[in-house]
Amino acid sequence: MHWNDLAGHEQQHESFQRAAARDRLSHSYLFVGPAGIGKRTFAHLLTQSLFCDRHPDSDLDFCRECSNCHQFEGGAHPDFFAIGVPEGKSEIPIESFIGPRENRGQSGLCHDISLKPMSARRKIAIINDAHLLNESSGNALLKTLEEPPERSILILVAEKEQRILQTIRSRCQMVRFDALSTDQVAGLLVKTGLVDTAERASEIAPHSEGSLETAREFLQHDWLTLRQQIFKILSQQDFNWVQISSQMLEMVESIGSDNPTQRHATGWALRFVQEYCQDEMNRIVQTIPSGRGTRTEEQQFNQLQKMYDRSLVAQQHLEQFLPVGSLIEGLFDELSRIKRQTAGT
Repeated sequence: MHWNDLAGHEQQHESFQRAAARDRLSHSYLFVGPAGIGKRTFAHLLTQSLFCDRHPDSDLDFCRECSNCHQFEGGAHPDFFAIGVPEGKSEIPIESFIGPRENRGQSGLCHDISLKPMSARRKIAIINDAHLLNESSGNALLKTLEEPPERSILILVAEKEQRILQTIRSRCQMVRFDALSTDQVAGLLVKTGLVDTAERASEIAPHSEGSLETAREFLQHDWLTLRQQIFKILSQQDFNWVQISSQMLEMVESIGSDNPTQRHATGWALRFVQEYCQDEMNRIVQTIPSGRGTRTEEQQFNQLQKMYDRSLVAQQHLEQFLPVGSLIEGLFDELSRIKRQTAGT
């Protein structure tokens, strides 16, 4: 992949070009933005550009032909390090930075990046999922950030800035990445082969929230069908909440048998309930030129607001680990009751 293949983030690219041309690159950066928008790809392109033998830093480009480029693209560059959450773990352990207990300080990222470069002009490390640093691993990294080795760059990649220790944030130059446009996501869906046609990409991209990762999940689990089903249910003036709850639970269970997967699927269902309410409230507002609707329109708007608020309560219950079955039953029972109450006024 080359810079020309990167979707979006032109402003960030230009900013790094200016910094490199002035020899003002920082020792540490914090890349922050939603998942699936290209932060890691940007970090890898930046790394290869700063490794390339045939291009000076001021070019911020790479040839793909020199020894450093070949080593980097082959995944065997001695001056490049990348760490993240190990498989089966939920946090980045301290061992990733300072080695195992029996060999502390003799291995790990903090040790490796302190050594002199072997092939390139500098050493570069990318710390993925930096928002999942625990207190111990964060403090271990902090020591390196406070006294960065010469000719080294650390790039922390995170989704949530708020979950990064303030002491770490204060020692990194923040680089914010925005979500991709709908057209950019649609183009990537076709380019990466996730969909066969531009029409299918245009159908999925508006629901991606500017994230290729979200778009990929939409396709993997066919969330679009679930969304359409929920919209159809909620558009009815009345529905059998017992039957609907059973159907919803069956769909959630079909996504996966384990509890985390089912809770994740339930989260998407709640999101679609909220989207339905927001879309319908926006429609009512847009169809009232004077800003004052009829009594019926006001009742419909109030109904949708109550439904939206109830879905937020369900979201809280999900985060509090209420059983999925009870959560779904309670939600659709209440949504059905809200609709009946409005119909009876």
